[in-house]
Amino acid sequence: MGRSGLLFTIDEKYKINVEKVREFDPSKLTPLQYFLSDDEMKENPSGYLRDGEHRVIAKLRRVKVVQDLAKLGFTPGSPTPEFAYYIVAGQPSAYNYPETLYYEIRHTFEDMKWNYTGCPHDMQDD
Repeated sequence: MGRSGLLFTIDEKYKINVEKVREFDPSKLTPLQYFLSDDEMKENPSGYLRDGEHRVIAKLRRVKVVQDLAKLGFTPGSPTPEFAYYIVAGQPSAYNYPETLYYEIRHTFEDMKWNYTGCPHDMQDD
């Protein structure tokens, strides 16, 4: 049975396409897609997309970064490369939200089962 909602899809250039769909079968999702149903959006009246879209996008980009790391020979659990932070940070990205950097780098390290020690050069302005 199909449901209506929004379908997020990431392409090879890390761009996110958001498409409104009326009838969607969630069992047909690819690893680079995320479906957000109308019901799920109604459960958060403060604005699911405004508050949650960056998390959806960061999650999709992390899947893509992990796939791209595999193309470089790095798989989850493999030894951490010497320049791991810069390899991950160097992937195409979008810094539209303050949390995006955290989700895409720190969580990618977690996805890869690497120890995250922060940026080698502290770039945060406190």
